[in-house]
Amino acid sequence: MRLTRDASTGVALLLFCGSVFYATTTFRDVPAMLSQNVPPTFFPRVVLAAIALLSIALIATSGRGLDGPKPVLEPSVYVTAGIFVIAVALVPYLGMLAAVFVVSIGLPLYWGERSVLRIAGLALGLVVAVHVLFVLALGMRFPSGVLW
Repeated sequence: MRLTRDASTGVALLLFCGSVFYATTTFRDVPAMLSQNVPPTFFPRVVLAAIALLSIALIATSGRGLDGPKPVLEPSVYVTAGIFVIAVALVPYLGMLAAVFVVSIGLPLYWGERSVLRIAGLALGLVVAVHVLFVLALGMRFPSGVLW
């Protein structure tokens, strides 16, 4: 049986997820007062589960569309990734929630959205949702910056 490039990538990602999941079993326990109600293994395992599910989907759909070249990524994909990299670099200066706010305004503008009401709704709604879910519900603290 011949593995396609997508299937072999999916298998490699599953092996990566398995090895990193194993690595999370070696994390030291954090005292309850420092854990912010979430153990240190929680978020890595959530991310690993998402990667594993997407890898399984990649393997399941790998046999389709073998004919023809793969499409080339548009430059906007690289610009979008660059915006996220810059946003991560700005977190220590702006704070996490302010960086999310700036990105949720900048990306729609870059992608061509011109409705100020939609952009403002997205930016405010996303910041409020992140704050409610992570800060209030899970008791997490985000890095703060000059603005927030």
